[in-house]
Amino acid sequence: MIMKLWLSKNSEIPLREQLTRQIMLAISSEELTSGDKLPSVRELALRFKIHQNTVSTAYQWLEENGWVESRQGSGVFVKNLEKEKLQTVIAKNETELDKLISQFFRSVHRLGYSNTQIETGLNKFLQNPKFDRIFIAEEDEYLQRIIFSELNHEIHFPMFGISSHELTKPNFINNSILIATPKHAERIKPILPPTTPIYPLKINSVQAQIQGKTRPKPEELIGIVSGWDRFLDWSKTFLIAVGVDAESIILRDVRKRNFKKGLDSCLFVITDSATAQILPKNLDIRRFQLIAPDSIEELKSLIS
Repeated sequence: MIMKLWLSKNSEIPLREQLTRQIMLAISSEELTSGDKLPSVRELALRFKIHQNTVSTAYQWLEENGWVESRQGSGVFVKNLEKEKLQTVIAKNETELDKLISQFFRSVHRLGYSNTQIETGLNKFLQNPKFDRIFIAEEDEYLQRIIFSELNHEIHFPMFGISSHELTKPNFINNSILIATPKHAERIKPILPPTTPIYPLKINSVQAQIQGKTRPKPEELIGIVSGWDRFLDWSKTFLIAVGVDAESIILRDVRKRNFKKGLDSCLFVITDSATAQILPKNLDIRRFQLIAPDSIEELKSLIS
């Protein structure tokens, strides 16, 4: 799962403190529960383009203060916390919210607005809220990563993965754009509140992207690399269908060790957007774009 975090490099609050606060709030609100695994230091650093030391220091502080625990070789996990500690954090956040609301009212009063005008404006805003995040509703974590990678190049907007369990939490997906591949969108509709909109992503066809490409010679090898099982199956099936010998295809799962072995002997390598970022630069990479362009344009229009 892609943890739901918002980090601002322009904030007066240090990134480390933003990170610790938000993880503490996620735990106290039960968005994260006992035993949940946090993203790795490297994963968060890459996602937010921050130094790994920032994430490492935040995790260390959380562990020293009893919020999380490190398990050798497994990662960092949420601890089973006492109710008193959770109530303390909740009270602190409510106090900070009260301060922000007071600051808002002082500011608008100085500009000459009456309480009636403020109330009218707030009601209008609350009745017609804008979307504030995109949730990728896919159970396969690597597919979430692929979708995130593709959209992140086109859309600068908070995006997070979400599980079926989280979809059923009250008010968890309010003001959110919920996206999924067409089949999974149909699968999760029954568990969503009746008024919750979900936007099925239009998927590019392999045929359309490979059309016009030069067919490799029989003795030339083709690599297929991904961490998503269906991508590996789709690509292999299509190559065989267009006449490529199965023995000329090298399949590699990035979730396994030594997945790069033999790829340098391939004429070219077919891969997804997320995997393309970690492959050696000397390879001839043919990146498959999963999401169709008109789906991306539709999302842009929803958040504009």
